[in-house]
This record gives sequence, structure tokens and C-alpha cells, in this order.
Amino acid sequence: MKTTIAFFFLALSVSLSARSTGDAYTENMLIAKIMADTASTEQTLLQAANYFIRIGGVNTDQWLPHYYAAWCFARISHLNHDEDICDKWVDRAQEEVDKAFDMAPGNDEVLVMKAFVLQARMNIKPLVRGFQFFQETMDYFDKATGINPANPRAYLWKGVNLLHTPEAFGGGKKSGCPLVKEAIARFEAVSVTDPIAPAWGLEYAREVVKGCD
Repeated sequence: MKTTIAFFFLALSVSLSARSTGDAYTENMLIAKIMADTASTEQTLLQAANYFIRIGGVNTDQWLPHYYAAWCFARISHLNHDEDICDKWVDRAQEEVDKAFDMAPGNDEVLVMKAFVLQARMNIKPLVRGFQFFQETMDYFDKATGINPANPRAYLWKGVNLLHTPEAFGGGKKSGCPLVKEAIARFEAVSVTDPIAPAWGLEYAREVVKGCD
């Protein structure tokens, strides 16, 4: 109940501040994005994901709501331990990111999210699925950096992928840490002016890099 009330007042405050623009899509995306950025439980992430899905249902030409919904569902999978439940949430994430990809197949953020969702699926059964999805995941990251070399999330999650890969297969700190450090540098160099554009990942990168020293 407290969470619901907090989100109500959050939505109201953003709505009042953004109403002067007359842009209902941006207004609603701001509300949903703040919900997602501050969410830390399955309940709050699901609330944010459903909000994004409703926005996407109204704004059928926009890929960003589906991108964020996929992000939320993938994060929910990391909060569970039952493999079947995790797969269910990853399947939801896959549905949403596929919608975003159909709309914007050449968008670097969408390609990163495709890889992020695959990483969530690998995380459920890493020994089995690592061999199945590793190369496809890396290919998405490479395509993303080829389109936009400044995208920090591509470097971050490629680095994380390598950190969880045995050295015998080209992974480990020697391969992964430089990419995480590169991601931090690019996070700090990029100024995101669009309030609904993807900007997540820096705090996580700073936590990961602590293990590189």
C-alpha cells in the first residue's frame, strides 16, 4: 500500500511538471522511467513494466516503452531462484524486446537490450546456456558499438559477460575489466539530455569495477 501511494504522488508530481509541454507520451514515459529507476522488488518492477506496456499499447510507433518493459522483466528474473519462474520472466522480457527490435532493428540501445535479455536467460542455467547463447550475445554488443561507439551499456555488459566466462574461453578479468572501465569512462563522457532516453548502468559498473583491482 505504501508503495502504491508513493507511486501515485510520484506520478502526480511528474504529471503536473510536464503538463505544460502538452506531450502525453513524454509525460507518461517520465513517470514510468522514474518508477523503473527506483524499483528494487518484483512488485515495483512489475508495476513499472506494466506501465510501459500500457504506454506502448497507445503509442504503437514507439519502441522505447517495450525496451524499458524488457529491462524490467529481465531484472525481475534476477530476483528469483526457481528456474521455471526465471524463465517465465525472461520470456516476457523477450516478447517486449522483440517488439522493440521489430520497430528499430538498427538501434544500438535495442541491440544492447537484446543481449541483456539473453544474458538473463544464460544466467538461469549458465553451464548449459552459456555455450548456446554466448556468441549471439557478443554479436549484439559488437553490432551496438559498431552503430554507436559511445554507448556505455554495450561496453559494460560485454565486459560483464566476459567476467563470467572462464579464461580458457577468452573470459576473466583480463578481458572483462578493461571493457567495464571503458564503460565508466563513456558514461562519464556522455551527457544525456533527453529525460526518457536510456541512462542506466553507471552505478552497477562502479560496483563491478571494484572487483577488478
